[in-house]
Amino acid sequence: MKSKWFLLILVALLMAGLMTACGGSSKSSSDDDNGADDDTAPVDDDTTPVDDDTTPVDDDTTPVDDDTVDDDTAPDDDTVMPPPDWYCDLPAITGLDAGQTVGGGSISGTITVYVFNDSDCTPLEGATVLSGGNTYTTDASGMATVTADRANVLVTAFKDGYWSWAYQVDAAIMAFRLRPNDYGLTYADSTPGDFLTGGSPLGLQNPTGGLTQLLSSPIYIGAAIPGVSRYTLLSQDFNGLFSTATFDINYSYNFGTPTSDTLAAPRSIYFPAVDLNVSILTYGVTATSDGNTQIMVPMLAGLSQYPIEGLTAEVNIGGAGFNVISLGQIIIDAIGGNYGAVADLVVKPLINNGFNFNYVGANPTWDGTGAANIDMLTPAAAKGTTVTFSGASGDYDYLAVLAAEIPNRALLPLGMKIKDTGNSVTVQSVDVPDARYDLVAGKTDLLTSGLTSLNLGFVFKFANDLSEWSSGVAIADSDFLPLFDSLNTAWDSGTATVTWAFQSAADVSVVLAIYVPTTGPWSLAVINGAETSYTPPVADLGVTPSDSDIVVLVGIQLPAGVDPNAFDPTHLLNYDSLAMNLWTNFDLSTILPTF
Repeated sequence: MKSKWFLLILVALLMAGLMTACGGSSKSSSDDDNGADDDTAPVDDDTTPVDDDTTPVDDDTTPVDDDTVDDDTAPDDDTVMPPPDWYCDLPAITGLDAGQTVGGGSISGTITVYVFNDSDCTPLEGATVLSGGNTYTTDASGMATVTADRANVLVTAFKDGYWSWAYQVDAAIMAFRLRPNDYGLTYADSTPGDFLTGGSPLGLQNPTGGLTQLLSSPIYIGAAIPGVSRYTLLSQDFNGLFSTATFDINYSYNFGTPTSDTLAAPRSIYFPAVDLNVSILTYGVTATSDGNTQIMVPMLAGLSQYPIEGLTAEVNIGGAGFNVISLGQIIIDAIGGNYGAVADLVVKPLINNGFNFNYVGANPTWDGTGAANIDMLTPAAAKGTTVTFSGASGDYDYLAVLAAEIPNRALLPLGMKIKDTGNSVTVQSVDVPDARYDLVAGKTDLLTSGLTSLNLGFVFKFANDLSEWSSGVAIADSDFLPLFDSLNTAWDSGTATVTWAFQSAADVSVVLAIYVPTTGPWSLAVINGAETSYTPPVADLGVTPSDSDIVVLVGIQLPAGVDPNAFDPTHLLNYDSLAMNLWTNFDLSTILPTF
Protein backbone atom coordinates (compact mmCIF):
# COMPACT_ATOMS: atom_id res chain seq x y z
CA MET A 1 0.00 0.00 0.00
CA LYS A 2 2.84 2.37 0.81
CA SER A 3 4.26 2.13 -2.71
CA LYS A 4 0.85 2.90 -4.19
CA TRP A 5 0.48 6.02 -2.07
CA PHE A 6 4.01 7.02 -3.02
CA LEU A 7 3.20 6.45 -6.68
CA LEU A 8 0.07 8.57 -6.32
CA ILE A 9 2.20 11.35 -4.82
CA LEU A 10 4.64 11.00 -7.72
CA VAL A 11 1.81 11.22 -10.27
CA ALA A 12 0.54 14.34 -8.50
CA LEU A 13 4.04 15.83 -8.56
CA LEU A 14 4.35 14.94 -12.23
CA MET A 15 1.10 16.74 -12.92
CA ALA A 16 2.30 19.72 -10.90
CA GLY A 17 5.64 19.54 -12.66
CA LEU A 18 3.90 19.59 -16.00
CA MET A 19 2.24 22.82 -14.94
CA THR A 20 5.19 25.03 -14.13
CA ALA A 21 8.94 25.38 -13.98
CA CYS A 22 8.78 26.28 -10.32
CA GLY A 23 12.25 27.46 -9.49
CA GLY A 24 15.40 25.68 -10.51
CA SER A 25 16.62 27.03 -13.80
CA SER A 26 13.55 29.10 -14.58
CA LYS A 27 13.88 32.76 -15.39
CA SER A 28 12.48 35.50 -13.25
CA SER A 29 9.16 36.87 -14.38
CA SER A 30 10.67 40.29 -13.98
CA ASP A 31 12.90 39.52 -16.95
CA ASP A 32 12.21 42.72 -18.81
CA ASP A 33 13.70 41.64 -22.10
CA ASN A 34 11.74 38.45 -22.77
CA GLY A 35 14.81 36.39 -22.16
CA ALA A 36 17.14 38.22 -24.53
CA ASP A 37 18.74 40.54 -21.98
CA ASP A 38 21.13 38.65 -19.77
CA ASP A 39 22.35 41.76 -17.97
CA THR A 40 25.84 40.42 -17.48
CA ALA A 41 27.44 43.51 -18.99
CA PRO A 42 26.55 47.19 -18.67
CA VAL A 43 25.67 47.37 -22.35
CA ASP A 44 22.04 46.75 -23.13
CA ASP A 45 22.01 43.67 -25.36
CA ASP A 46 18.37 43.83 -26.45
CA THR A 47 18.13 42.28 -29.88
CA THR A 48 14.71 43.66 -30.78
CA PRO A 49 14.04 47.33 -31.53
CA VAL A 50 10.76 47.42 -29.60
CA ASP A 51 11.02 48.21 -25.91
CA ASP A 52 9.57 45.18 -24.17
CA ASP A 53 10.43 46.26 -20.65
CA THR A 54 7.43 45.94 -18.37
CA THR A 55 8.94 46.45 -14.94
CA PRO A 56 9.07 49.77 -13.07
CA VAL A 57 12.87 49.79 -12.95
CA ASP A 58 12.89 50.60 -16.67
CA ASP A 59 13.05 54.38 -17.06
CA ASP A 60 12.55 54.44 -20.83
CA THR A 61 10.04 57.15 -21.71
CA THR A 62 9.61 56.27 -25.37
CA PRO A 63 8.17 53.08 -26.83
CA VAL A 64 11.27 52.47 -28.91
CA ASP A 65 14.20 50.99 -27.03
CA ASP A 66 16.74 53.81 -27.12
CA ASP A 67 19.07 52.37 -24.49
CA THR A 68 22.74 52.57 -25.24
CA VAL A 69 23.64 51.36 -21.78
CA ASP A 70 21.77 49.22 -19.31
CA ASP A 71 19.72 51.69 -17.29
CA ASP A 72 18.40 49.21 -14.72
CA THR A 73 18.90 50.77 -11.31
CA ALA A 74 17.78 47.75 -9.33
CA PRO A 75 19.77 44.55 -8.74
CA ASP A 76 20.06 42.27 -11.74
CA ASP A 77 16.58 40.86 -12.23
CA ASP A 78 17.31 38.76 -15.30
CA THR A 79 19.57 36.09 -13.90
CA VAL A 80 18.84 32.42 -14.30
CA MET A 81 18.15 31.11 -10.82
CA PRO A 82 20.71 28.52 -9.71
CA PRO A 83 19.55 25.00 -8.85
CA PRO A 84 19.13 24.12 -5.17
CA ASP A 85 22.28 23.61 -3.11
CA TRP A 86 21.69 19.86 -2.88
CA TYR A 87 21.54 19.45 -6.67
CA CYS A 88 24.85 18.67 -8.41
CA ASP A 89 25.85 19.28 -12.03
CA LEU A 90 27.50 16.56 -14.07
CA PRO A 91 31.10 17.16 -15.17
CA ALA A 92 31.62 18.43 -18.71
CA ILE A 93 31.52 15.59 -21.24
CA THR A 94 33.48 15.87 -24.48
CA GLY A 95 31.11 15.90 -27.43
CA LEU A 96 28.10 17.21 -25.50
CA ASP A 97 27.04 20.83 -25.37
CA ALA A 98 26.14 22.48 -22.06
CA GLY A 99 22.76 21.27 -20.88
CA GLN A 100 22.92 17.99 -22.80
CA THR A 101 23.23 14.47 -21.47
CA VAL A 102 22.52 12.83 -24.84
CA GLY A 103 23.92 13.98 -28.16
CA GLY A 104 27.22 13.85 -30.03
CA GLY A 105 25.63 13.14 -33.39
CA SER A 106 23.96 10.04 -34.76
CA ILE A 107 24.86 6.51 -33.70
CA SER A 108 27.57 5.07 -35.94
CA GLY A 109 28.85 1.75 -34.70
CA THR A 110 29.29 2.59 -31.01
CA ILE A 111 27.74 4.60 -28.18
CA THR A 112 29.83 6.10 -25.40
CA VAL A 113 27.90 5.67 -22.17
CA TYR A 114 28.59 7.47 -18.87
CA VAL A 115 26.86 6.52 -15.63
CA PHE A 116 26.77 8.84 -12.59
CA ASN A 117 25.35 8.84 -9.09
CA ASP A 118 22.45 11.31 -9.15
CA SER A 119 23.07 12.39 -5.54
CA ASP A 120 26.64 13.69 -5.96
CA CYS A 121 27.40 13.35 -9.71
CA THR A 122 30.35 11.00 -9.08
CA PRO A 123 31.04 8.27 -11.68
CA LEU A 124 29.51 4.87 -10.92
CA GLU A 125 32.01 2.09 -11.42
CA GLY A 126 30.56 -1.38 -11.91
CA ALA A 127 27.19 -0.21 -13.25
CA THR A 128 25.57 -2.52 -15.81
CA VAL A 129 24.70 -1.26 -19.29
CA LEU A 130 22.39 -3.29 -21.53
CA SER A 131 21.91 -2.83 -25.26
CA GLY A 132 20.98 -5.13 -28.11
CA GLY A 133 21.14 -8.22 -25.92
CA ASN A 134 24.71 -7.42 -24.86
CA THR A 135 25.91 -6.55 -21.35
CA TYR A 136 28.63 -4.04 -20.48
CA THR A 137 30.17 -2.83 -17.22
CA THR A 138 31.33 0.72 -16.50
CA ASP A 139 34.94 1.39 -15.54
CA ALA A 140 36.31 3.63 -12.77
CA SER A 141 35.33 6.71 -14.78
CA GLY A 142 31.75 5.43 -15.08
CA MET A 143 32.20 4.81 -18.83
CA ALA A 144 31.36 1.91 -21.12
CA THR A 145 31.52 1.62 -24.91
CA VAL A 146 28.42 0.01 -26.39
CA THR A 147 28.26 -1.55 -29.84
CA ALA A 148 25.26 -0.32 -31.83
CA ASP A 149 24.55 -0.92 -35.51
CA ARG A 150 21.40 1.16 -35.84
CA ALA A 151 19.83 4.38 -34.67
CA ASN A 152 17.41 4.63 -31.73
CA VAL A 153 18.69 1.51 -30.03
CA LEU A 154 17.49 1.03 -26.43
CA VAL A 155 20.27 1.50 -23.85
CA THR A 156 19.60 0.72 -20.17
CA ALA A 157 21.88 1.54 -17.22
CA PHE A 158 21.40 0.21 -13.69
CA LYS A 159 23.17 -0.79 -10.49
CA ASP A 160 22.06 -2.36 -7.24
CA GLY A 161 20.68 0.29 -4.90
CA TYR A 162 19.57 2.60 -7.73
CA TRP A 163 16.61 3.06 -10.04
CA SER A 164 17.34 2.15 -13.65
CA TRP A 165 17.28 4.55 -16.60
CA ALA A 166 16.83 3.73 -20.29
CA TYR A 167 17.26 5.96 -23.36
CA GLN A 168 16.07 5.22 -26.87
CA VAL A 169 17.47 8.11 -28.88
CA ASP A 170 19.77 8.46 -31.88
CA ALA A 171 22.76 9.78 -29.95
CA ALA A 172 26.41 8.68 -29.94
CA ILE A 173 26.91 9.84 -26.33
CA MET A 174 24.58 9.06 -23.43
CA ALA A 175 25.03 10.14 -19.80
CA PHE A 176 22.80 8.62 -17.11
CA ARG A 177 22.07 10.00 -13.64
CA LEU A 178 21.02 6.95 -11.62
CA ARG A 179 18.75 7.84 -8.75
CA PRO A 180 19.86 6.11 -5.50
CA ASN A 181 17.29 4.46 -3.26
CA ASP A 182 18.78 6.52 -0.43
CA TYR A 183 20.25 9.93 -1.17
CA GLY A 184 21.95 9.91 2.22
CA LEU A 185 20.49 13.31 3.10
CA THR A 186 19.41 14.14 6.62
CA TYR A 187 16.69 16.60 7.50
CA ALA A 188 15.81 18.52 10.64
CA ASP A 189 12.39 20.04 11.21
CA SER A 190 12.34 23.80 11.55
CA THR A 191 11.00 25.47 14.65
CA PRO A 192 7.23 26.06 14.40
CA GLY A 193 6.16 28.95 12.19
CA ASP A 194 2.93 30.60 11.11
CA PHE A 195 1.04 31.33 7.96
CA LEU A 196 0.72 35.10 8.34
CA THR A 197 -1.48 37.77 6.84
CA GLY A 198 -0.78 41.38 7.73
CA GLY A 199 1.85 40.13 10.17
CA SER A 200 -0.63 38.06 12.22
CA PRO A 201 -1.52 34.36 12.12
CA LEU A 202 -4.41 33.51 9.83
CA GLY A 203 -6.68 32.45 12.68
CA LEU A 204 -8.81 30.17 10.51
CA GLN A 205 -11.22 27.85 12.37
CA ASN A 206 -12.60 24.48 11.38
CA PRO A 207 -16.19 23.54 12.25
CA THR A 208 -17.25 21.82 15.46
CA GLY A 209 -20.57 20.11 16.00
CA GLY A 210 -22.71 18.13 13.62
CA LEU A 211 -24.18 18.16 10.13
CA THR A 212 -25.51 21.71 10.37
CA GLN A 213 -22.04 23.07 11.11
CA LEU A 214 -20.50 20.97 8.32
CA LEU A 215 -22.95 22.39 5.79
CA SER A 216 -22.53 25.98 6.97
CA SER A 217 -18.81 26.22 7.84
CA PRO A 218 -15.81 25.61 5.56
CA ILE A 219 -13.06 23.11 6.38
CA TYR A 220 -9.56 24.55 6.03
CA ILE A 221 -6.41 22.60 5.27
CA GLY A 222 -3.01 23.72 4.07
CA ALA A 223 0.58 22.65 3.62
CA ALA A 224 4.11 24.00 3.64
CA ILE A 225 6.92 22.02 2.01
CA PRO A 226 10.40 22.81 0.69
CA GLY A 227 10.22 24.29 -2.81
CA VAL A 228 10.08 21.64 -5.56
CA SER A 229 11.47 22.57 -8.96
CA ARG A 230 10.41 21.03 -12.24
CA TYR A 231 14.10 21.28 -13.15
CA THR A 232 15.00 18.80 -10.40
CA LEU A 233 11.75 16.83 -10.15
CA LEU A 234 13.27 13.54 -11.32
CA SER A 235 16.15 14.04 -8.85
CA GLN A 236 14.02 15.07 -5.90
CA ASP A 237 14.48 13.25 -2.60
CA PHE A 238 10.81 12.95 -1.72
CA ASN A 239 11.70 11.77 1.80
CA GLY A 240 12.41 15.40 2.68
CA LEU A 241 9.02 16.83 1.72
CA PHE A 242 7.22 16.37 5.02
CA SER A 243 8.16 16.91 8.66
CA THR A 244 8.99 14.01 10.95
CA ALA A 245 7.02 15.69 13.77
CA THR A 246 3.35 14.73 13.66
CA PHE A 247 -0.05 15.51 15.15
CA ASP A 248 -3.02 13.16 15.50
CA ILE A 249 -6.31 13.23 13.64
CA ASN A 250 -8.76 10.72 15.13
CA TYR A 251 -11.56 9.52 12.91
CA SER A 252 -14.22 6.86 12.82
CA TYR A 253 -17.08 5.91 10.56
CA ASN A 254 -19.97 3.51 10.62
CA PHE A 255 -21.21 2.37 7.22
CA GLY A 256 -22.43 -0.97 8.43
CA THR A 257 -19.13 -1.94 10.05
CA PRO A 258 -17.80 0.44 12.74
CA THR A 259 -14.22 1.49 12.00
CA SER A 260 -11.91 3.88 13.84
CA ASP A 261 -8.27 4.84 13.54
CA THR A 262 -5.75 7.60 14.16
CA LEU A 263 -3.88 9.37 11.38
CA ALA A 264 -0.46 10.72 12.33
CA ALA A 265 -0.25 13.74 10.03
CA PRO A 266 3.06 15.57 9.47
CA ARG A 267 3.29 19.01 11.05
CA SER A 268 4.00 20.53 7.66
CA ILE A 269 0.23 20.12 7.20
CA TYR A 270 -1.86 23.10 8.35
CA PHE A 271 -5.11 21.95 9.96
CA PRO A 272 -7.06 24.00 12.52
CA ALA A 273 -8.72 22.06 15.35
CA VAL A 274 -11.83 20.10 14.40
CA ASP A 275 -14.53 18.24 16.33
CA LEU A 276 -17.21 16.86 14.01
CA ASN A 277 -19.85 14.21 14.61
CA VAL A 278 -22.01 13.86 11.50
CA SER A 279 -24.89 11.38 11.19
CA ILE A 280 -27.03 10.75 8.12
CA LEU A 281 -29.64 7.99 8.09
CA THR A 282 -28.03 5.24 10.21
CA TYR A 283 -24.52 6.13 9.12
CA GLY A 284 -22.05 8.42 10.80
CA VAL A 285 -18.59 9.97 10.61
CA THR A 286 -16.61 11.58 13.40
CA ALA A 287 -13.32 13.46 13.27
CA THR A 288 -11.46 15.09 16.15
CA SER A 289 -8.08 16.76 16.37
CA ASP A 290 -6.41 19.46 18.37
CA GLY A 291 -5.15 20.54 14.98
CA ASN A 292 -1.92 22.09 13.84
CA THR A 293 -1.77 25.77 12.94
CA GLN A 294 1.99 26.13 13.35
CA ILE A 295 3.90 24.51 10.52
CA MET A 296 7.29 22.79 10.67
CA VAL A 297 9.25 22.47 7.42
CA PRO A 298 12.06 19.93 6.85
CA MET A 299 15.39 21.54 6.04
CA LEU A 300 18.88 20.43 5.07
CA ALA A 301 21.86 21.76 7.03
CA GLY A 302 24.22 24.07 5.19
CA LEU A 303 21.83 25.39 2.56
CA SER A 304 22.13 28.95 1.31
CA GLN A 305 18.52 29.14 0.09
CA TYR A 306 15.35 28.06 1.90
CA PRO A 307 12.48 28.06 -0.59
CA ILE A 308 9.06 27.18 0.82
CA GLU A 309 5.83 26.38 -0.97
CA GLY A 310 2.77 27.25 1.09
CA LEU A 311 -0.97 27.41 0.61
CA THR A 312 -4.27 26.90 2.35
CA ALA A 313 -7.42 25.61 0.72
CA GLU A 314 -11.06 25.96 1.72
CA VAL A 315 -13.52 23.11 1.26
CA ASN A 316 -17.08 24.35 1.56
CA ILE A 317 -19.54 21.43 1.56
CA GLY A 318 -22.63 23.59 1.80
CA GLY A 319 -21.31 26.09 -0.74
CA ALA A 320 -20.91 23.26 -3.22
CA GLY A 321 -24.65 22.63 -3.00
CA PHE A 322 -24.58 19.48 -0.89
CA ASN A 323 -27.44 18.79 1.48
CA VAL A 324 -28.77 15.86 3.54
CA ILE A 325 -30.35 14.21 0.50
CA SER A 326 -27.30 14.46 -1.76
CA LEU A 327 -24.93 13.36 1.01
CA GLY A 328 -27.21 10.40 1.71
CA GLN A 329 -27.06 9.38 -1.95
CA ILE A 330 -23.25 9.63 -1.89
CA ILE A 331 -23.16 7.33 1.15
CA ILE A 332 -25.45 4.79 -0.53
CA ASP A 333 -23.30 4.75 -3.69
CA ALA A 334 -20.09 4.45 -1.64
CA ILE A 335 -21.46 1.49 0.31
CA GLY A 336 -22.44 -0.12 -2.97
CA GLY A 337 -18.92 0.38 -4.34
CA ASN A 338 -20.23 2.63 -7.12
CA TYR A 339 -17.26 4.98 -7.01
CA GLY A 340 -17.95 6.35 -10.48
CA ALA A 341 -21.30 7.69 -9.29
CA VAL A 342 -19.66 9.04 -6.12
CA ALA A 343 -17.02 10.87 -8.18
CA ASP A 344 -19.66 12.29 -10.50
CA LEU A 345 -21.71 13.57 -7.55
CA VAL A 346 -18.74 14.94 -5.62
CA VAL A 347 -15.80 16.08 -7.74
CA LYS A 348 -17.25 18.61 -10.18
CA PRO A 349 -19.58 20.42 -7.70
CA LEU A 350 -16.85 20.49 -5.07
CA ILE A 351 -14.14 21.87 -7.36
CA ASN A 352 -16.38 24.39 -9.11
CA ASN A 353 -18.37 25.67 -6.14
CA GLY A 354 -16.86 24.44 -2.91
CA PHE A 355 -13.09 24.51 -3.34
CA ASN A 356 -10.96 27.60 -3.10
CA PHE A 357 -7.28 28.43 -2.64
CA ASN A 358 -8.01 31.19 -0.18
CA TYR A 359 -4.37 31.95 0.71
CA VAL A 360 -1.09 31.34 -1.08
CA GLY A 361 2.39 31.79 0.32
CA ALA A 362 4.13 34.57 -1.57
CA ASN A 363 6.59 36.24 0.76
CA PRO A 364 8.51 33.78 2.95
CA THR A 365 10.52 35.44 5.71
CA TRP A 366 12.23 32.22 6.78
CA ASP A 367 16.04 32.21 6.69
CA GLY A 368 16.47 28.61 7.79
CA THR A 369 17.30 29.46 11.38
CA GLY A 370 14.06 30.79 12.88
CA ALA A 371 10.39 29.98 12.48
CA ALA A 372 9.21 29.04 9.02
CA ASN A 373 6.81 31.99 8.75
CA ILE A 374 5.19 32.70 5.39
CA ASP A 375 3.32 35.90 4.56
CA MET A 376 0.20 34.88 2.64
CA LEU A 377 -1.64 36.62 -0.17
CA THR A 378 -5.42 36.63 -0.20
CA PRO A 379 -6.72 36.07 -3.75
CA ALA A 380 -9.59 38.36 -4.65
CA ALA A 381 -12.58 36.17 -5.39
CA ALA A 382 -14.03 38.72 -7.82
CA LYS A 383 -10.93 38.64 -10.01
CA GLY A 384 -10.69 35.90 -12.57
CA THR A 385 -9.30 34.72 -15.90
CA THR A 386 -11.76 33.35 -18.44
CA VAL A 387 -10.78 30.19 -20.29
CA THR A 388 -12.85 29.20 -23.33
CA PHE A 389 -12.75 25.67 -24.78
CA SER A 390 -13.76 25.17 -28.40
CA GLY A 391 -14.55 21.83 -30.02
CA ALA A 392 -14.80 20.12 -26.63
CA SER A 393 -15.89 16.48 -26.73
CA GLY A 394 -18.62 15.19 -24.46
CA ASP A 395 -16.53 12.10 -23.76
CA TYR A 396 -14.11 14.11 -21.62
CA ASP A 397 -14.02 16.63 -18.85
CA TYR A 398 -12.01 19.82 -19.34
CA LEU A 399 -10.39 21.75 -16.56
CA ALA A 400 -8.32 24.89 -16.19
CA VAL A 401 -5.70 25.42 -13.50
CA LEU A 402 -4.01 28.79 -13.01
CA ALA A 403 -0.81 29.07 -11.02
CA ALA A 404 1.82 31.66 -10.21
CA GLU A 405 5.48 30.74 -10.53
CA ILE A 406 8.13 32.47 -8.44
CA PRO A 407 11.72 31.65 -9.49
CA ASN A 408 13.55 29.14 -7.30
CA ARG A 409 10.67 29.28 -4.86
CA ALA A 410 7.42 27.61 -5.63
CA LEU A 411 4.36 26.84 -7.64
CA LEU A 412 1.42 28.72 -6.14
CA PRO A 413 -1.95 27.38 -7.32
CA LEU A 414 -4.46 30.20 -7.59
CA GLY A 415 -7.60 28.66 -9.04
CA MET A 416 -9.09 25.57 -10.65
CA LYS A 417 -12.36 24.94 -12.48
CA ILE A 418 -13.94 22.09 -14.45
CA LYS A 419 -16.02 22.98 -17.51
CA ASP A 420 -19.67 22.23 -16.81
CA THR A 421 -22.38 23.71 -18.99
CA GLY A 422 -21.25 26.05 -21.74
CA ASN A 423 -17.70 26.31 -23.08
CA SER A 424 -16.10 28.78 -20.66
CA VAL A 425 -14.89 28.78 -17.08
CA THR A 426 -13.60 31.65 -14.97
CA VAL A 427 -10.58 30.71 -12.89
CA GLN A 428 -9.69 32.64 -9.77
CA SER A 429 -6.52 34.70 -10.13
CA VAL A 430 -4.57 37.28 -8.20
CA ASP A 431 -1.54 39.46 -8.86
CA VAL A 432 1.49 37.90 -7.12
CA PRO A 433 4.66 39.99 -6.76
CA ASP A 434 7.59 38.84 -8.91
CA ALA A 435 5.62 36.00 -10.48
CA ARG A 436 4.85 34.85 -13.96
CA TYR A 437 1.63 32.97 -14.64
CA ASP A 438 1.08 29.48 -15.96
CA LEU A 439 -2.29 28.27 -17.18
CA VAL A 440 -2.78 24.56 -17.72
CA ALA A 441 -5.76 23.30 -19.65
CA GLY A 442 -6.51 19.65 -18.96
CA LYS A 443 -8.59 17.04 -20.72
CA THR A 444 -9.41 13.76 -18.97
CA ASP A 445 -11.71 10.75 -19.04
CA LEU A 446 -11.30 10.11 -15.31
CA LEU A 447 -14.86 11.09 -14.37
CA THR A 448 -16.60 10.12 -17.59
CA SER A 449 -15.10 6.62 -17.30
CA GLY A 450 -16.31 6.26 -13.71
CA LEU A 451 -12.74 6.22 -12.33
CA THR A 452 -11.80 3.22 -14.49
CA SER A 453 -9.31 5.20 -16.60
CA LEU A 454 -6.73 7.85 -15.76
CA ASN A 455 -5.91 9.40 -19.13
CA LEU A 456 -5.03 13.10 -19.25
CA GLY A 457 -3.88 15.68 -21.75
CA PHE A 458 -2.34 19.08 -21.03
CA VAL A 459 -1.97 22.31 -22.96
CA PHE A 460 0.24 25.08 -21.57
CA LYS A 461 -0.05 28.86 -21.72
CA PHE A 462 2.37 31.32 -20.07
CA ALA A 463 2.14 35.04 -19.28
CA ASN A 464 4.45 37.51 -17.55
CA ASP A 465 1.45 39.52 -16.34
CA LEU A 466 -2.23 38.72 -15.87
CA SER A 467 -3.10 41.67 -18.10
CA GLU A 468 -1.99 39.55 -21.06
CA TRP A 469 -5.08 37.40 -20.41
CA SER A 470 -7.47 40.26 -19.76
CA SER A 471 -9.50 39.21 -22.81
CA GLY A 472 -9.42 35.56 -21.80
CA VAL A 473 -7.56 32.48 -22.99
CA ALA A 474 -8.76 30.37 -25.90
CA ILE A 475 -8.09 26.61 -25.91
CA ALA A 476 -9.05 24.51 -28.94
CA ASP A 477 -9.55 20.78 -28.61
CA SER A 478 -7.00 20.38 -31.41
CA ASP A 479 -4.37 22.02 -29.16
CA PHE A 480 -4.22 18.84 -27.07
CA LEU A 481 -2.06 15.94 -28.08
CA PRO A 482 -4.29 12.98 -28.93
CA LEU A 483 -4.79 11.04 -25.71
CA PHE A 484 -3.56 7.51 -25.27
CA ASP A 485 -6.04 5.01 -26.68
CA SER A 486 -7.18 3.18 -23.54
CA LEU A 487 -8.27 0.11 -25.50
CA ASN A 488 -4.82 -0.32 -27.02
CA THR A 489 -2.65 0.88 -24.14
CA ALA A 490 -1.89 -1.70 -21.49
CA TRP A 491 0.67 -3.44 -19.29
CA ASP A 492 1.15 -7.15 -20.06
CA SER A 493 2.90 -8.85 -17.15
CA GLY A 494 3.30 -12.05 -19.16
CA THR A 495 5.61 -10.38 -21.67
CA ALA A 496 6.73 -7.62 -19.27
CA THR A 497 5.78 -5.10 -21.95
CA VAL A 498 3.75 -1.92 -21.93
CA THR A 499 2.25 -1.11 -25.32
CA TRP A 500 0.50 2.06 -26.32
CA ALA A 501 -1.33 3.79 -29.10
CA PHE A 502 -2.82 7.24 -29.51
CA GLN A 503 -6.38 8.00 -30.48
CA SER A 504 -5.13 9.57 -33.71
CA ALA A 505 -1.86 10.61 -35.34
CA ALA A 506 0.19 12.37 -32.66
CA ASP A 507 3.23 14.65 -32.88
CA VAL A 508 4.98 13.08 -29.87
CA SER A 509 8.72 13.72 -29.51
CA VAL A 510 9.40 11.21 -26.73
CA VAL A 511 7.49 9.06 -24.26
CA LEU A 512 8.59 8.95 -20.61
CA ALA A 513 7.78 5.51 -19.21
CA ILE A 514 7.87 4.97 -15.43
CA TYR A 515 7.69 1.34 -14.30
CA VAL A 516 6.94 0.57 -10.65
CA PRO A 517 7.11 -3.17 -9.93
CA THR A 518 5.47 -4.64 -6.85
CA THR A 519 8.98 -5.54 -5.67
CA GLY A 520 12.30 -4.42 -7.09
CA PRO A 521 13.77 -1.15 -8.39
CA TRP A 522 11.77 1.45 -10.23
CA SER A 523 12.65 2.08 -13.89
CA LEU A 524 12.50 5.25 -15.95
CA ALA A 525 12.81 5.22 -19.74
CA VAL A 526 12.81 7.89 -22.44
CA ILE A 527 11.50 6.24 -25.59
CA ASN A 528 11.54 7.57 -29.16
CA GLY A 529 8.16 9.10 -29.98
CA ALA A 530 7.68 6.83 -33.00
CA GLU A 531 7.79 3.68 -30.85
CA THR A 532 4.71 1.98 -29.44
CA SER A 533 6.08 -0.29 -26.70
CA TYR A 534 8.68 -0.65 -23.95
CA THR A 535 9.97 -3.75 -22.19
CA PRO A 536 11.98 -3.08 -19.01
CA PRO A 537 14.81 -5.62 -18.44
CA VAL A 538 12.98 -7.32 -15.59
CA ALA A 539 15.21 -10.41 -15.50
CA ASP A 540 18.39 -8.35 -15.20
CA LEU A 541 16.77 -6.15 -12.55
CA GLY A 542 15.64 -9.18 -10.55
CA VAL A 543 11.96 -8.28 -10.98
CA THR A 544 9.12 -10.74 -11.34
CA PRO A 545 6.43 -8.98 -13.40
CA SER A 546 2.96 -8.81 -11.90
CA ASP A 547 -0.48 -7.62 -12.93
CA SER A 548 -0.34 -5.25 -9.94
CA ASP A 549 2.78 -3.51 -11.25
CA ILE A 550 2.17 0.13 -12.06
CA VAL A 551 3.10 1.95 -15.25
CA VAL A 552 2.90 5.68 -15.96
CA LEU A 553 3.32 6.98 -19.52
CA VAL A 554 3.91 10.66 -20.34
CA GLY A 555 3.82 11.66 -24.02
CA ILE A 556 5.74 14.89 -24.58
CA GLN A 557 5.80 17.30 -27.49
CA LEU A 558 9.08 19.17 -27.09
CA PRO A 559 9.19 22.85 -28.04
CA ALA A 560 10.57 23.97 -31.38
CA GLY A 561 14.36 24.02 -31.33
CA VAL A 562 14.74 21.14 -28.85
CA ASP A 563 16.22 18.12 -30.63
CA PRO A 564 14.93 14.88 -29.07
CA ASN A 565 18.31 13.33 -29.94
CA ALA A 566 20.39 16.09 -28.28
CA PHE A 567 18.97 17.31 -24.97
CA ASP A 568 18.83 16.36 -21.26
CA PRO A 569 16.29 13.59 -20.53
CA THR A 570 16.72 14.01 -16.76
CA HIS A 571 15.32 17.55 -17.14
CA LEU A 572 12.60 16.38 -19.47
CA LEU A 573 9.79 17.95 -17.45
CA ASN A 574 11.55 21.33 -17.29
CA TYR A 575 10.88 22.21 -20.91
CA ASP A 576 7.94 24.51 -21.59
CA SER A 577 6.34 21.91 -23.82
CA LEU A 578 3.47 22.76 -26.09
CA ALA A 579 1.45 19.77 -24.97
CA MET A 580 1.72 16.57 -22.94
CA ASN A 581 -0.49 13.63 -22.12
CA LEU A 582 -0.44 11.10 -19.29
CA TRP A 583 -1.79 7.59 -18.87
CA THR A 584 -1.47 5.08 -16.06
CA ASN A 585 -2.84 1.66 -15.26
CA PHE A 586 -2.96 2.71 -11.61
CA ASP A 587 -6.38 1.70 -10.28
CA LEU A 588 -7.70 4.41 -7.97
CA SER A 589 -10.23 2.02 -6.45
CA THR A 590 -7.41 0.09 -4.74
CA ILE A 591 -6.81 2.95 -2.33
CA LEU A 592 -10.46 3.77 -1.69
CA PRO A 593 -12.09 2.37 1.46
CA THR A 594 -14.43 -0.58 1.23
CA PHE A 595 -17.49 -0.84 3.47
